[in-house]
Amino acid sequence: MLCIGCGKQVGGGRFCPYCGTPIEDSAKAAAEAASETSTVDTVEPETAETEPEAAVAEPETAEAEPEAAIEAEEPAYKPMEELAAESEAKALAAAEETEPVQEKLSSTPSSTASVPWAPMTNAPSNAPWNKTQATPWSSPATSAFASTPAAPAQEAAAEAPATVSSAFSAPAAQSSSAPVSLDTPAPGVTTIYEEPKKKNPFLPMFIIIGAVLLVAAIAGGVIAIWHYSRVQRYNKGIEAIDAGNYEEALTIFSGVLDFEDADYYSRMAQVEIDYKKVDGLLKENDYDGAIKILKTVDAFYGSEEKGNEARSLMYECSAAKEAEKLYKDKDYAGAKSKFNELKKLKEKYLKEAVTCDGFLAVKEQDWNTVIKAAYALQTNDFEYKFLTEPQNEDAKVISNAVANGTDDYAAVNAALKPETEEAKELATAGVNGLKYKYADKLFNERNYEEAKKIFGELNDFLDSEARYKECQRKIDEIEQVIQTYNQAEKYFKSGNYYKAYAAYSSIAGYKDASEKAKKCQQTMPKNGAMKKGSSGVKLTIKNPPRNALVRIYNKKGAVVGQVFIRAGKSATIKVKPGTYTMRIAYGDKWYGSKDLFGDLGVYSRLRNGSSYNFTFKNYYRYTLTLNTWNGNVGTENIAGGAAGM
Repeated sequence: MLCIGCGKQVGGGRFCPYCGTPIEDSAKAAAEAASETSTVDTVEPETAETEPEAAVAEPETAEAEPEAAIEAEEPAYKPMEELAAESEAKALAAAEETEPVQEKLSSTPSSTASVPWAPMTNAPSNAPWNKTQATPWSSPATSAFASTPAAPAQEAAAEAPATVSSAFSAPAAQSSSAPVSLDTPAPGVTTIYEEPKKKNPFLPMFIIIGAVLLVAAIAGGVIAIWHYSRVQRYNKGIEAIDAGNYEEALTIFSGVLDFEDADYYSRMAQVEIDYKKVDGLLKENDYDGAIKILKTVDAFYGSEEKGNEARSLMYECSAAKEAEKLYKDKDYAGAKSKFNELKKLKEKYLKEAVTCDGFLAVKEQDWNTVIKAAYALQTNDFEYKFLTEPQNEDAKVISNAVANGTDDYAAVNAALKPETEEAKELATAGVNGLKYKYADKLFNERNYEEAKKIFGELNDFLDSEARYKECQRKIDEIEQVIQTYNQAEKYFKSGNYYKAYAAYSSIAGYKDASEKAKKCQQTMPKNGAMKKGSSGVKLTIKNPPRNALVRIYNKKGAVVGQVFIRAGKSATIKVKPGTYTMRIAYGDKWYGSKDLFGDLGVYSRLRNGSSYNFTFKNYYRYTLTLNTWNGNVGTENIAGGAAGM
C-alpha cells in the first residue's frame, strides 16, 4: 500500500515508517473514494396510496432535511475526504468526467398520509421539483466513512439499479405489470438526466502520490546536495585544524555546528586561538590573564598532553607571581626558591635569579659569588660565560678573583662598572667584602696598624667599626707589650728573676719573650747556712715539708742570718744570744735571693706559741721542727710574697 503522506510503498502497520503518517488500507480507501463518486441514493418505487397532488404538496420541505443532515455530519477521516474533494474538483475543472446528477427527493409524511409518496410520470412540466431543486450528491458520513466498511466501487455500482436516472417512477396503476422505461420520457415530463461518464477513482490518489514523489525526489536531491556541501566544509575544517589554521577552522565549524563533531572542533579551534595569546600575556607579565586562558585549555584537553602542559604552565604563572612579590619585598631566599621552580619562564627571570644569588651571597659573606653576580648584571651574561671564556682584561680579573680569591680588591673595583641599582649595590658589597677579608687577614698577622686603616675605610660595613676599635686595642696592647718586654729586660739584669719571668711570660708571643722567661728560673741553693751568724748559740732547723728558706731578724728588723733547707732535711746556724723573729719561705722553683720562690712560693712568719719572738740564751742549743703534724713551731702567712720576707 502507498502512504498518503510521502507516497512511499509501505508493508503494513498503523504508521508510515518513513514519515509517521497514520496508514489505512489503500484498497479500502480507493473503494470509499469510488463509492463517493459513483454511488447514488435511490428511492425504491412504491405504490402510491395517496393522490399525486398530496404527495407533491411539500417538495421544498423534503429537500431541506438531507442538506441539514449532510452539513451536520463530520467526515470520519478528514484527510481522505479532503483528498477526495480535491480530486473531484480537479476532475470537474478539467471536464474529463462528469458525475450523474440524481435528484434526491424525500418528504415528511403528512398527517393524513402514513406512507411515502411515489414519483409520478404524468406530473406537469412546471412541477415544483426541477433540476435546480436537486442537490448534488454528497456522501454522508454514515455511508462513506461509517464504521461499516464501504464496498468497492464496482460492487456499489452493481447493487444500485443500472438504469436509474430519475428520482421518481410511473404511478402504481401503470407499473403494476411492468416497470416504466426511463429511457423514454413520460408525456408531459421534462427529462433532467444526463448520461454518466466512467471515472478512474484512483486518479486523484495517483496525482497526489506522484506530486509527493516528485517533491520528495526534489527535496532528496536538495538534501543530498546540502549534505554533500556540509561534508565538504567539515573536511576543509579538519584540514585547517591539522594545519594549525584555527581562525579559519573556527569560521568553518561555526557554520556546521550540528554536523557530526563540528561543535567539538569549533570549541577546539577557539581554545587554540586563545592558547596562542598566552605567550603575549606572559611577555607582558599578565599572569592572571594567562591563567584564565590556561584553565579553559586544561578543562578542554583534560589529561591529554596539552592539558598537562596547561596545568604546568598555570603553576609556573602562579610561582612567577609569588616570586615577583617576594623579590620586590627583598625576600631573596624565597624568591630564588620560586625562580628555581620555573622551566618555561626560567629564561624570563635569569636576571632576577642572579640578583638573588648575589644578595644571598652577601649574607653568607661569600664575596667571590657577590662580585660574580655583580659582573654578570653588568654584562648581562647571566650564564657566567665570562668565567670560562673571558673576553677582556676586566673579565680576566673577575674570573681569577672568583676562581682563586684575591687580596687586590682595588683591581676588582676597577673591573666593576655597574649601571643598575642592584648591580651597584652588589659591586659595592663585593669590593668591601674583599677589603674586609684582607683587613681580617692583616689583623690575624698582628699587623694591626694596616688592618685598622682598612677597617676605618669600611665605616659601618658589617662589624668594621668594632674591628677598628679592636685593632686600636691591639695596638695599645702592643705598646704595653713593648714596655713590658723592656721592663723584663731590666728585671733580669737586676736579678729580679721572677719579676723578669712574669714579664716575659705575659708577652710570650712577642719577640723572644718566651725563651727569656725560661732563663729566669735559677739553680736551687745547697742545703745549709747562706749567711752565717756570729759564734754563740747553735740553732738547728729540720724537716720542712718543701724546700725552705729561713731568715732571722734582730729587733731592728735586720737580717742577721739565713739558712736554706731542702725538703725533709735539716740545717744548723749560729746566732748570738738574744731575742729574734723569724720568717720562712716555701717553694719548688728558685728565682734568686731577691725573688726567692717568686709568686708561686708560700711566705710566713714563725710563731712561738702565741708570740712571734724567739729568745736564745748562751750555752744552749735549740731545735726547730717545721712539720705541722709534729712540729714545735707555728706559722702565719704574710702578704707581699718575697718582698714580705
